[in-house]
Amino acid sequence: MMDIELKKELNKWLIAFVNNTVLFTLTFFIVYIVYNLSIGAVAKLFGVNVLFSNYTIAANSSKSDISSVVLIFLSGPVSLAILGIVFYTLFTKMKRKKGIMKIFFLWGYLNAFNMLLGFFVIGILTESGFGEITWRFSDVTKILLMFLSLLIIVLIGNTNSKYFFTTTFSKTFIENRRKRLMFIILEVILPFIIGSLLFILVNFSEGSFYQRAVLLTMLLMLMPSLRDKTNHKHIRIIKESNTPSVVWGWFIVLAVLVVMYKIAWNYVVTI
Repeated sequence: MMDIELKKELNKWLIAFVNNTVLFTLTFFIVYIVYNLSIGAVAKLFGVNVLFSNYTIAANSSKSDISSVVLIFLSGPVSLAILGIVFYTLFTKMKRKKGIMKIFFLWGYLNAFNMLLGFFVIGILTESGFGEITWRFSDVTKILLMFLSLLIIVLIGNTNSKYFFTTTFSKTFIENRRKRLMFIILEVILPFIIGSLLFILVNFSEGSFYQRAVLLTMLLMLMPSLRDKTNHKHIRIIKESNTPSVVWGWFIVLAVLVVMYKIAWNYVVTI
């Protein structure tokens, strides 16, 4: 009997781990693709060539001017802000409901705002992307903007880390301090690491520091979740009526999206 119960418990942990890994990676790619599509669409509108590996204007873009550059590199952050607000709004409506979509919207919200603020910091440091707009700012202003962005990233992580516990379908996942820490490591940190490695692998040949550094800011956002939350009595666990299972449908969507992204990226790089 003990072995059966243990197997059931381990199976629950494995299912939650796989689902979080798939949904983190899927929402990360969705947010990243939306960001690139926004910049690409506006750049196409102005007839400007953008180097997507480091988000700078190509040297052969004779049509570029200050106004077009500003609009091009503002389009990405604006799209991320809108997407983040949409994800957050949908998540707040799902807080007291069950279902895998609650995890999807939570990861989408965090990925969108991390990419928004992370690309802002990286752009200023590398003078690319959003940094193409702030090059006239003083060094002090840039430092203050970067500090503010990093602070907001930490605050978002700190205020939203508790919501990961509300996505669990079993009260046993968070019944004591050890299990709460294990839950965060297995269902938040490890999915982030695996999803990040997949993203780096997919972009290995064309990737740049700009693309990969945003993963570091995501780690910064998730770190507050490692702090033990001592009061969990207020957390309402919505039990699933059906036995939880791996989200194979979302896994297939992720696989198709990654393949399409890779094909599209190779096309963009060659034109």
